[in-house]
Order: sequence, then structure tokens, then C-alpha cells
Amino acid sequence: MIDMARPAREPVPEGPICDWADRSRVVYKHPKMRPQSDRSMDPVVVYLPPGVLNGFEVRYSIHADGLPGPREGQLGVTLRQMVSELEDP
Repeated sequence: MIDMARPAREPVPEGPICDWADRSRVVYKHPKMRPQSDRSMDPVVVYLPPGVLNGFEVRYSIHADGLPGPREGQLGVTLRQMVSELEDP
């Protein structure tokens, strides 16, 4: 029997979920959201190989009921060298 006096629990998002077969892939699964609602995602720590000097791209896809298909895009991340405050300029 459902207790109508107690409000239904909000679905809990899942993620980040790491794909161990493809370590460059991370998935966030969010339950259906109400229109005009915001959802934040927990951060992911990324370890870059030494050969990555200038930056990298993050590709993403968003699946939603109101879209005819996945919305895909990419974000460019530029790396800059940090100089320690202890070093002499």
C-alpha cells in the first residue's frame, strides 16, 4: 500500500560511472527532470599522460525526451603552466 501522506522520493542521479573497458569514458545517469530544473554533476579527476602539453577535448552527448536525437558537442580544455610562488622569476 502506498502512503499518500508521505511525498514520493526524488530519483537519485548516478555518476560519475567509469567505463573500465574504455577508461576515457565517464557516464552520468540522471533520472527524468522537471522542466526548468537544474542538476549539477559531481566532478571527475583526470590524470593526463605526460605527452598532453597544450590541452584536450571533452566530448559529450545529452539524451532527452524532448530532443529528436542525442545532442552532441565538445569542450576544449586549454592547459597552462603554473609557476610556483617559491621560484624566482
